[in-house]
Amino acid sequence: MSENRKRLRAELFNRAVKGEFPYYSDMLPLLKPRIESGWRPEWSEDLNQIAMEERSHGYQDITFIFILRGKETGLPSQSILEKRTRRIKSKWKSCVRARMI
Repeated sequence: MSENRKRLRAELFNRAVKGEFPYYSDMLPLLKPRIESGWRPEWSEDLNQIAMEERSHGYQDITFIFILRGKETGLPSQSILEKRTRRIKSKWKSCVRARMI
């Protein structure tokens, strides 16, 4: 497993436990090689691997907690779907806690 994948997975679980929904850009300080902005294809592959591993073990895809900036994406944000966000936070906290036991 790549170091970036380990860092991404750990940070995703930390954020899930806290009930946070990170932006992709929040992960940039964790990843190498460092870049100021943008996203490298190998990081997307790391996220795909994390998602496949989670699903293969019968867990929810933890990469689902990422949100994208900008309304033009059509993807939800915390402020727009507050009730849904609370349900998702609760679901992820339960899932992450169960895996840590």
